[in-house]
Amino acid sequence: MLPMPPTGVFPPSVTPLDADEHLDEEGLERQLERLIGAGVHGFFMLGTSGEGTTLTDETRWAAIGAAQRIVAGRVPIIAAAMDTSTERVLQNIERLSDIGVDAVAVSPPYYFMPFHDRDMLSFFTTLADKSALPIFMYNIPSTTKVTLSVDVIAQLATLENIVGVKDSTGNWGHGVELLDRVAEREDFSVFIGSHLIAGHGLMYGARGAIMSLVNIDPATCLALFEAGRRGDVAETVRCTRRLLRLGMIFRHGAQPPALKTALELMGVCSHYSTHPNLPLTPEAVVFVETTLRELDLLE
Repeated sequence: MLPMPPTGVFPPSVTPLDADEHLDEEGLERQLERLIGAGVHGFFMLGTSGEGTTLTDETRWAAIGAAQRIVAGRVPIIAAAMDTSTERVLQNIERLSDIGVDAVAVSPPYYFMPFHDRDMLSFFTTLADKSALPIFMYNIPSTTKVTLSVDVIAQLATLENIVGVKDSTGNWGHGVELLDRVAEREDFSVFIGSHLIAGHGLMYGARGAIMSLVNIDPATCLALFEAGRRGDVAETVRCTRRLLRLGMIFRHGAQPPALKTALELMGVCSHYSTHPNLPLTPEAVVFVETTLRELDLLE
């Protein structure tokens, strides 16, 4: 069950695949078990790192069903339900409710993008009214091309069934204004989605972090969470600098194949991602391996 308010480090887990883009359930189990063993507080499945929007429907539902079986209630699972229209999102939520996840994450619709704030308010209000599961808003303008404004988030935060937001804008000005606006809300959580500003956000009042690099280095991400929450500036800076160095791998390939290349080198799962994301070049693989060795993430 999702704790209220939601708190902690929730890795946006990758979805391991084979060469035919079918689910690699053994790889998924290795990944989820190592993250649970590291002490994560929950999972954020089928998001950007998990390729939820590019998997086939068959693989998407197989992945979340397998994750549910593997995790077996030890920590909560938030599963992304984003899609192109209100009705399609509601259908996804119904399927996820049947599978048994603890909450859903929803971005603004993409392709036909909302034109006004009133479109966003109507969209999320309808979902909150009809969803059987608690809802996390997922603010990721780099992929949806729509930014949920602070005003819209603050209004939606008053709805009983909307319990938090993953802020992946990477914009500290937006983040600090948002945290200030919802500071008094004890039933609503802001989770930071960027390793670059997560430490700052946690010190300013964010309740959690959902960062792609937890997939590779959960220990540092958990240390960052603890340091930020207790206001330890020196340790927050140390962890942030380490994650900044690790995050350089994203300059050498798209996020899913970069993460999976690292995990393949670590013996967790293969590098395969959904096409057209191509494997990293041999030179990029060398860079990833060098980075992991420099950070003592390879034995």
